[in-house]
Amino acid sequence: MKKIILFFICGFVLILPKRGLAAEMTVVPTFQEINLEKNQSESEFEILIKNASESPIGVKFSVRDFGSMNESGGVAFLGESKDEIQNYSLASWLSLSNGSMIIDAKDQQKIKVKVLNKESLSPGGHYGAILCHLTNADGELKKGVNLEEVIAVLVYVNKKGGEIYKLKWSGEENDGNWWKLPTYVRVRLENSGNTHVIPRGLVLIKDSFGNEVKRGAINADSGLIMPETFRVFRVPLLAGKRVFWPGIYQLETQFRFDGKDDFEKINGRVFFVGSIGLFVIGLSLVSIIVMIWRKYR
Repeated sequence: MKKIILFFICGFVLILPKRGLAAEMTVVPTFQEINLEKNQSESEFEILIKNASESPIGVKFSVRDFGSMNESGGVAFLGESKDEIQNYSLASWLSLSNGSMIIDAKDQQKIKVKVLNKESLSPGGHYGAILCHLTNADGELKKGVNLEEVIAVLVYVNKKGGEIYKLKWSGEENDGNWWKLPTYVRVRLENSGNTHVIPRGLVLIKDSFGNEVKRGAINADSGLIMPETFRVFRVPLLAGKRVFWPGIYQLETQFRFDGKDDFEKINGRVFFVGSIGLFVIGLSLVSIIVMIWRKYR
């Protein structure tokens, strides 16, 4: 699948208007989430484009679909070929009030965007972007070193009347070993539904008596998981109390998504020896060696 823009992480897209192009153009908002009722004909919102420079600038607009690129939360903007149309595309249902505009120095203008709730728009999540291409006053695209200057406004639409929310645990790994308890856990979650979800949860480490010794929050940054994709969340674990004694510790992962009250739980085990256990093992080995030495002496 051809990608017209290879890789953006969501945080980068949200920060972009504040840097780089900010000397000339800023765009508000950079993210728009819309809930469409089943019988609602359309939904409309506005994008404000500001020219912060001392001379007029031009802006051209285009629409693109986007999807999840990898398990870190990256998104890829897709081209227009028919084989790239997915169940979650949105570009075909986005209508812009203008295709381009000229903005005077130190001025601002608005463009209206409509999401058309046609019968062909299936229930569930749909994802698109409004791309704002910076041009000069003659309408020619402005480019840097082989790069076109673009600001993206991400649009998330959830059409009611048939949404499916499904979040599954799909494995995890940690940096713990026999000599130390984990300092982080990488939790892999799968969204097998047809709309985006925001996962929430905790990772807990408990001793053999059920006392909590470490904990960490899943998805502290409120990241999304796109439909039918996986995402890995790195969960740092903060110590609740110092651990000395060796033993088998319980690793408990609790997770849900926004809108669901009950947590699902996954239980695992962590084997911990630590310095005290190492001392006991060493002392035992020395004792065995001494006993053998005395016997054969």
